[in-house]
Amino acid sequence: MSTADAIVLCERCGARCKVGDKRNPDAKMLRLSREPKGLCVNCATHDWLRNTYPVNMQVAESGPGILVHPHIRKIFGDLMQAAGADAKLDEINWNLVNENWDLPFPHKIKPSATNPCSQEQLDEITAGKYKAIDCPPVGELPTEET
Repeated sequence: MSTADAIVLCERCGARCKVGDKRNPDAKMLRLSREPKGLCVNCATHDWLRNTYPVNMQVAESGPGILVHPHIRKIFGDLMQAAGADAKLDEINWNLVNENWDLPFPHKIKPSATNPCSQEQLDEITAGKYKAIDCPPVGELPTEET
């Protein structure tokens, strides 16, 4: 059996996934895995949302229920197309994205050049401590040491 025929389990939700045999090497989001491991399309969608600024702050504030709106899905589909995503919009089960929202990911969000928002900031927004627009800049959140 080739790698492309392998069936693997999503590292987050346990859903069965098929490893892709036709990858777009230039895909900027939702790429098929080269190896038999990774996230299903639903968990990969959530991972993209939580790691993409300012979308991550807006979804943290509004909650995943915002994803049920058709115009939000259309915008996401337009982003997928522009980014050359391997996944197709109709492959995403938005109900599962919503249902599995609180499942843990194998890694926390870390600030980067394209995402100044940390896991701690998203958690504070989700808890209602801050509104996304009022959230302190990276490095200015109080820590347990302070």
